[in-house]
Amino acid sequence: MNDFLPYAGVIIAVVGFCIQFGMFVRPVELEKKHREIMEESYKKFASINMVEDMKAEFKEIKSKIDQIYEMLLQR
Repeated sequence: MNDFLPYAGVIIAVVGFCIQFGMFVRPVELEKKHREIMEESYKKFASINMVEDMKAEFKEIKSKIDQIYEMLLQR
């Protein structure tokens, strides 16, 4: 402990600087940022379930278009 006493002022200044400029992150801040990132990703990207549903819809539309095409060829 006595070894750090001459450097106490510098240590306090460095720790104060780090706290003042936000060098240390608190768990509350991490959770807030995590929620922001998740909200942005929900807005920009589709979920895998949504993509699978769209694939199924495209298959249905394709089959209906094929049926229409077949009917037109029969005439």
